[in-house]
Amino acid sequence: MRPHIFHVVFFEDRGWWVAQCLERNLATASKDPRELWGKLETVLRVQIEADREAGIEPFTTLPQAPRRFWQMFQAAEPWQLADEVLEIPVSTPAWAELAIAA
Repeated sequence: MRPHIFHVVFFEDRGWWVAQCLERNLATASKDPRELWGKLETVLRVQIEADREAGIEPFTTLPQAPRRFWQMFQAAEPWQLADEVLEIPVSTPAWAELAIAA
């Protein structure tokens, strides 16, 4: 399996924390930013499974995220991870890189 690399921008919107992938228009949200990694991984794995069931390469039918998220990413600070314990971003937006095997 080759890994897919995603750049993700994290931001707060009306009391919800959002994780938006840039390379593919996939997102998730949570009231607790520490839950975003797990929720995002679930969204990506469900997409992989749905694409496999459809007989297509995972993520190939999804467009990139809209331009506004790329602009948000460019202005964001890295989301620091310490010993795999998620630290809540000090500033938003924040960004991180995620690799998932498909």
